[in-house]
Amino acid sequence: MTERTCTTCGTPFTPTGISNRHAVCRSCRSAAAHAKYHADPQARALQIARSMNASLRHRGPGQTPVPATLMADLILSGTHCTYCRQPNARGGAGFHLDHRVPLASGGTHSLENLALCCEMCNRAKWHHSEEVFMAWLRGAAERLRSDS
Repeated sequence: MTERTCTTCGTPFTPTGISNRHAVCRSCRSAAAHAKYHADPQARALQIARSMNASLRHRGPGQTPVPATLMADLILSGTHCTYCRQPNARGGAGFHLDHRVPLASGGTHSLENLALCCEMCNRAKWHHSEEVFMAWLRGAAERLRSDS
């Protein structure tokens, strides 16, 4: 393949993949996709919802997908993390949808079982139920207060 010059940054690059029609380098394409993803909150929320429904085939066989538009509305309308109450000041960016009762523990993939939460709470909650996680979170907050 012949080397080309990126029309965005001007650096030379060699096109890769099946189609070598790109006029911009991989870094510039990636940066443009990243900017586009974060510029449209509705499109980002829909992509998160569709991704969650797609992973349902592996994580919760037999579960019925929730319409992506309803999950996107939940992401965009939430004002704070369900668990730690951190404000959702960035229009849902950085926030996740979590199953209050995990699919692995018999929870359903339904709008009533979904909660908007921050990334840290979602990762810390992992496969625990909402009650178990909230008890742990209260204990962690109490330990932090007593250490100060």
